Amino acid sequence: MTVQEMIAQMGERVFDQSFQECLSATCQTLPGMDFLTEEDGYKSAMDRLTSTIGKPELEALKQIEGNYGEEFKYATLFAFRAGLCSGFGQYFASQDIVEDGFEKRLVHGLFELPGMQRHPLFFKKREESLKLIQKLEEVTNEELQVNLTTIGCVWEQRVYSAACHSFYCGYLVAVKVLTEIIGIDAGAMMLPHTLMLEYHLGYTRSFEQAESHGLHT
Repeated sequence: MTVQEMIAQMGERVFDQSFQECLSATCQTLPGMDFLTEEDGYKSAMDRLTSTIGKPELEALKQIEGNYGEEFKYATLFAFRAGLCSGFGQYFASQDIVEDGFEKRLVHGLFELPGMQRHPLFFKKREESLKLIQKLEEVTNEELQVNLTTIGCVWEQRVYSAACHSFYCGYLVAVKVLTEIIGIDAGAMMLPHTLMLEYHLGYTRSFEQAESHGLHT
């Protein structure tokens, strides 16, 4: 077995289906995930849509869902690596974890143009889904179009939210490696940046915000 094959197999074991499922489940419970109201309307919107449209439209909807599944897998793997890279960049090159890491490498680098075009598979699936959604909108009434929009928004939010948390996981792996190899001082130095990233992701609040929400009495 070559070194490259060994690394590839390691990656397959770590980033298997259970990794995707864990991210999906975790994102449902994380603070700052304000899309839960959209998730609540997802099932009813899907039920109304699938019970009304014809077989060709159902096939298109199934293809769109499959595309988002591929996007989810690609985005979460890329995000983890981006978080890992950004963690080391923060420590060794003093790169800001939010602007130079999360925003530059993940948000601009994958979810926005022109960065998205650097990822042919992700970009292709996103373009295919948008075109299929447009075709479905042309053959559905206004009420069903609203349901279709709800479903599309939830799928996109699932991909984005899971990628955000995967970035965070990758970053924490970098912090753990630095702490184990360099020492506890490295972990302590990274703590302010960890808190900044957590605040940016909505995982934590300032003391003033916590007080206003009654979390400190």
